[in-house]
Amino acid sequence: MNALNQNHYRTNLLLLGLNLSGPKSKRSSKRKNQENTCSISGVIRLFGKETPNLGTSLKIGNLAVGSSAIGKTILLTDVHTKINEYGPKPKDCQNYFLITGLDLRTTSANSSFSSLSVNITMEGVAYKYTTPPPISNNKLQQTTSYLIDLKKKKIQFLETKVVNTKTNSVLTMDGTVTWT
Repeated sequence: MNALNQNHYRTNLLLLGLNLSGPKSKRSSKRKNQENTCSISGVIRLFGKETPNLGTSLKIGNLAVGSSAIGKTILLTDVHTKINEYGPKPKDCQNYFLITGLDLRTTSANSSFSSLSVNITMEGVAYKYTTPPPISNNKLQQTTSYLIDLKKKKIQFLETKVVNTKTNSVLTMDGTVTWT
């Protein structure tokens, strides 16, 4: 298994250890039977050689966020891929996307690690991307430019680069996701 595939699956496995939950509105926390009415907004623009196959944007339809003592996680999907307590469930397995992110930032700016795993399936063809693995020499290089701000309820992709695990083609992601 190459280093990109290992990092792709490492990100997914680390996410399993963190508590993910959908954003909750004040109303839904008071009444258990009431539908969650939070609003999610965001489009991520895509740039790169594979955009003729993928399209030039991903409209975010669902998200789950989580945090623990070791970091923050995100799970973003299209409008047709719902997220429940067991994870994402695509309605159309031939056309969907799933973005999982991990941010293990500590209070020290020199001690951080973030990773993304991006799965985009178009017409039944899966395109899997991940952030490049950290540089050796016991230093983790910040290889992604995305920020998770749970207090402001915002995720920003700032020319975030991910690499296709098979073709090594670079995909750049740019955009903001918010929720209320």
